[in-house]
Amino acid sequence: MMEEIKVFHSFRKNALMLLGCAAFAVAALFLLVNGKNSWICWLSLIFFGGGAIFFCFIFLRERLTGKAYLVISDQSLSINTVKERIVQFANVASFVVGESWIYINYKKGKGPDSQVRIFKNYFIDFGDGFLSNDLTMKQEDICTILNNRLRAI
Repeated sequence: MMEEIKVFHSFRKNALMLLGCAAFAVAALFLLVNGKNSWICWLSLIFFGGGAIFFCFIFLRERLTGKAYLVISDQSLSINTVKERIVQFANVASFVVGESWIYINYKKGKGPDSQVRIFKNYFIDFGDGFLSNDLTMKQEDICTILNNRLRAI
């Protein structure tokens, strides 16, 4: 039996994003208070203020509750976003690293319903995966661990 691996969002990267969002939101609020009542100030306050709230949510959920973004066990992968999703290794053919995603290639007929959309007479399959940038482990290392666990089944 292999040990369970927990992967969190990177504290440093999320702290920098939180500080950046908070700085721009405060700057927009400062401009609004000083009479610069433009739609750009309102949009930046909403956008950057919302970003700051989102990064605070990630901090609180992961650091205070100890709930990891990814939990890799012997038989499954648990992905904790707003809603927890469990991917059973028995249903997966492989994991592949993308630019900022790790894509899940399911075995034929084992994956969730495919989300195929028609766009300008082309069929587009959005596939399945999860964001893997800004984590405490490199995405290549995560993908290697996942594929090794897949082979161990």
